[in-house]
Amino acid sequence: MAKDKRKGKKRKKLVKQLKEKINLKVAERTVLLEQLALLDARIDEVDEFIVKIDKKIPPLVDEINNAADAIKAAYAARVTAGCRSDLEWKLESTIQNKATLGEEIQTFVCSKRSPNHTNKTGVKYYRKQQNRDYGTSVVASFVGIITAGHDVMAIVSNDDTSAIQIDDVLTDSFVQPETFTIGELPKVVGFGTTTAIQKITEIGGFISAGSTIFAQTGIGTTSSAQVGFHLELASHFNPETTIVGFGVTEITLNLETPAAGVSTNTVMEVPSFILSQAAIASLTTRTNVDVGIKSTFPSLELDTPANLPAYRYKFVAFRVDKDANDEYTDKSIDSEFDYTKSPIDPLEIGLIRNSTVGYGHSIRRIQNGDAVPDGGSEYWESQRSTSSFKVPGFDVKDDHPEPDVGAGRASYIIGTSSWPIIINNTDDGQGGFNYSNDYAVEGQTTTTGLGTAAGYSIVTPTIPAPTNCAALDTAIADAITNHQNIQNTNNQKIDKYVKKTRTLRKLRDEMELEAWGLLQGAAFNRAKIEDMLNDTKELDAEDFEDFDPD
Repeated sequence: MAKDKRKGKKRKKLVKQLKEKINLKVAERTVLLEQLALLDARIDEVDEFIVKIDKKIPPLVDEINNAADAIKAAYAARVTAGCRSDLEWKLESTIQNKATLGEEIQTFVCSKRSPNHTNKTGVKYYRKQQNRDYGTSVVASFVGIITAGHDVMAIVSNDDTSAIQIDDVLTDSFVQPETFTIGELPKVVGFGTTTAIQKITEIGGFISAGSTIFAQTGIGTTSSAQVGFHLELASHFNPETTIVGFGVTEITLNLETPAAGVSTNTVMEVPSFILSQAAIASLTTRTNVDVGIKSTFPSLELDTPANLPAYRYKFVAFRVDKDANDEYTDKSIDSEFDYTKSPIDPLEIGLIRNSTVGYGHSIRRIQNGDAVPDGGSEYWESQRSTSSFKVPGFDVKDDHPEPDVGAGRASYIIGTSSWPIIINNTDDGQGGFNYSNDYAVEGQTTTTGLGTAAGYSIVTPTIPAPTNCAALDTAIADAITNHQNIQNTNNQKIDKYVKKTRTLRKLRDEMELEAWGLLQGAAFNRAKIEDMLNDTKELDAEDFEDFDPD
């Protein structure tokens, strides 16, 4: 019986139609990528213009901020000379004697006085997702930590880094990298994990070398730290030292009465932490110790060590687009691009510095005193912000407020003419004590009865007494005046450069939105091509002859 030549014709027709659609999508994608390449060249021209202008900004900002740091140094010089004290007694804790359940003592710690501040200057940028490089394939961004000279980077953010592959390249800036050198950017050669201690709290107290009992007499409580938490003080504890239990211990404290000029030894029972390993050195003065949880982070193994340390810096992993027309290569710019995501959010907010010149669709000068964020930038879901909504008679809570990003502050202590002192007692050999006053140093503690203030002296500890205090006062006034003059001059220049790039950034932003659309279209076509290729394989693999239409 002759074979029915009509069998399979419908399936073959469907396969042919799919292949025609594939060829059409391939052609469409090729056109889109060619248009993107041309547009990228135009963007680069505008970008180069912006970068040249932006490079004028960091030196002006640095000059202002260096002058602010000079104010800080001038105040510090006056303290160092002995003209003023920058220390005071601060009440840290009140402890009840566990033995008597009645006697209470106060622990004061010698601390820096509350500082004054001069806000530093910065130029803040706002960067949309579309404000990206269109000549490379950015596959992931994350916050990382790496030590200078090391080739393992810890990923400490929750960003999705699953797309990163072997031979992907890392950088902290496409303009002027700092952690790694241009021409020597590292490639990923492996994946792994690394560990670090995540600080939870602090505890203050004493411990003897060889002891596993930490007496808690300062900040923290036995309820703020849990069994299994790590103690982190490399000079005194092994790295794997953990809390294994809690108890009480007996210590002897020197109890001061400054008004009477005397001190007495008092035996107290205080809470204690029981440790898994003995201390390798004694803490004879009350010391604060970091307590935290050991966390494991994913890590990237690199082929090039870092030139400079990076603590919580923002990094990107990218691939060079070596063959944009090859729709099947994973090196293509659209290979890892999510065509469904927003071209706007999350906004990146950071500061214009040498490594970020040219960043952002908009920039503005700031002097808000906010801290420089870890990693140099923050991210903001601006489209979810409700800050622009006003309801008469009601407060509208903004669930997505703009994060605080600033250039920081120069902090300094004006100081006073009173110095914290400690009263010591020594056996006089006749059944009594000799009392002497010592000047306290930062971190030192003293104990008094409940309601009794710690002691001060109005006499400078500097011997001989300083004679240049008036000159140091003048130096402070001169530093303040100099900072104001530099600020007035440089702010005008900075504002001029910010204004010069406003139109250029607007133009580039519009071009980048167009580029985003082209990349979005190419990625969409790529996904459709891959879907239809899989469909074609299924049609070729399956036997549909018994189901052919008549």
